[in-house]
Amino acid sequence: MKFLIFFAVGCRFLIFLRGARALSNPAPITRKEALVRWGGAAFGLLASPGSSAAVPVKVPDYVTIRGSATKSLGVCPGQPVKKACWSTEDNAGRRLRPYVAPPKLVGPAAVLRDLEETISEYPQSGQGDIDGGGWTEVERSSSGGSNYVRYEFVSKRFKYVDDLEIRVDAGGNVSVRSASRNGGFDYNVNSDRLNYITLALQKKGWQVTKI
Repeated sequence: MKFLIFFAVGCRFLIFLRGARALSNPAPITRKEALVRWGGAAFGLLASPGSSAAVPVKVPDYVTIRGSATKSLGVCPGQPVKKACWSTEDNAGRRLRPYVAPPKLVGPAAVLRDLEETISEYPQSGQGDIDGGGWTEVERSSSGGSNYVRYEFVSKRFKYVDDLEIRVDAGGNVSVRSASRNGGFDYNVNSDRLNYITLALQKKGWQVTKI
């Protein structure tokens, strides 16, 4: 490979010298100048778009599948092998039952506020052996009356990250998705987290079913 590179650069250098001789008043070129130009050509060849430095970075699947205020939440891909996700939008075996707010909560803003207040009560130290690394709200958006919030929950030992997404559309309909970023099995971490939040919502009059 190195031989081919130097051969190609050498050819470029010979072409350069031939072109210089064809000029009516060729400017003299010293050995030092020739080496500088030859080295520059070699560097340009090594740093060409075909080199590894120009390889585009692939966006992770867990990013592309995320929802937003203008985009519905994702399903749970990779079934039946992968079991590290639950979603109200799933169309297979990892589907969550609907989250129905109590009648006293009128409008999407009130519904979202009650959900956020409930999630805010989730312990930063986690529960049992899960989410010991804490959790953080990391994203929020709104558009056309729809609202979206995303949280990151982190494991204590290995710092694995799970995404919890909440979306409330303009009609007050709630979508929820909790998924691990890595691995095919989550040891029930996502279901335990969702069930903790579910019990808290049930006490506040929500119609929601445990997994």
